[in-house]
Amino acid sequence: MFGLGFWEFIIIVVAIIVFIKPDDLPRFLRNLGRMFGKFHVFYRNFQELTARVERELERQISISDTDGRLDDKRRENLETKRGTIKGEAAGEITSKYAGHELHYQQ
Repeated sequence: MFGLGFWEFIIIVVAIIVFIKPDDLPRFLRNLGRMFGKFHVFYRNFQELTARVERELERQISISDTDGRLDDKRRENLETKRGTIKGEAAGEITSKYAGHELHYQQ
């Protein structure tokens, strides 16, 4: 689970119990669960978007390269465009979920 060993997990649980009042613990855990749920949705959307961009760029490259006449310069431009589009996609998803941070209030 997230690369955490047993003892690291125990330390985190003890720290949560020490620093959060018992009355606030259910609310904290509920908010933590929501945060992980939103992160899961964000991650899945990001994977789907990058896969869709990848397929589209592969399709464009295969169309351009059908006769084997795609020169190296054009291939480099398409690869650069692929990186740019992936960066823009990441920025788009990040901005979409920017206001959904976990705000824990005591």
